[in-house]
Amino acid sequence: MTHEANAHGGALANAHGGALTAAQGATLIDTLVAADLRLADELDRIEGSRSPVSDETVRRLEDLLRTALRPGAAARSVLSEMAQAQPEVFRAAVGLRLRRRHDAGGQ
Repeated sequence: MTHEANAHGGALANAHGGALTAAQGATLIDTLVAADLRLADELDRIEGSRSPVSDETVRRLEDLLRTALRPGAAARSVLSEMAQAQPEVFRAAVGLRLRRRHDAGGQ
């Protein structure tokens, strides 16, 4: 999912040039939460390891960076812009994410 500010400095745009929706914002929140959880899990694993600095740790951190942290950081950036440029859509995205979480009985 690609997001960018439009040429007129207005609302953020999705990959198709349309304004971001609450559903897209909720998906970005999901991406950010997943990255936060994976980072916390990995840090706990490293903290409990007898050999925290190893080739395996480096491999796991590189994978985490590629698969979770970069997408999570990008999601945070878009969400921050959304909160400023489209506050009503941002609030709707947060509400949708909370409903999804409640309906799923999880995070």
